[in-house]
Amino acid sequence: MTSPQAGPEGTPALRDSSVTGTGRARTRAVPEATVARLAVYLRMLGELVERGTETVSSDELAAVCGVNSAKLRKDLSYVGSHGIRGVGYEVGPLLRHLESALGLTIGLALAIDFANCSTRSTACYRWLSGNAAGFGFYNLPSEPWHWSINGN
Repeated sequence: MTSPQAGPEGTPALRDSSVTGTGRARTRAVPEATVARLAVYLRMLGELVERGTETVSSDELAAVCGVNSAKLRKDLSYVGSHGIRGVGYEVGPLLRHLESALGLTIGLALAIDFANCSTRSTACYRWLSGNAAGFGFYNLPSEPWHWSINGN
């Protein structure tokens, strides 16, 4: 879990306070250069969402952001975002995770539950899967009927 902190000269900084394998919290400062790149990643992920892109590899995201993929993966490791080897990153969830890590969420969300979308095989679910992101709604993966502006 990350929390925003004031950085030098009023610039935003983050602290990674994730839990280690022993259950103890570890704290490490996130470099200012990384925070700046996270903002670039956030902007590019927003563009990918607008285009309807669901997944992106670290190579693809790094290329559009102007960094190498190893740097991108290291930067994202500060906020606990890990892709899936051979698949990449889910664009919507990574975007929301970065927004939260950078302190850009307000903690409130709009959600709609659709009674006729009880499974992924319904016409309702198929339509929402193809169109909901255009209206700013994302599905909670474990609940096909639940759509919200933050995927929770």
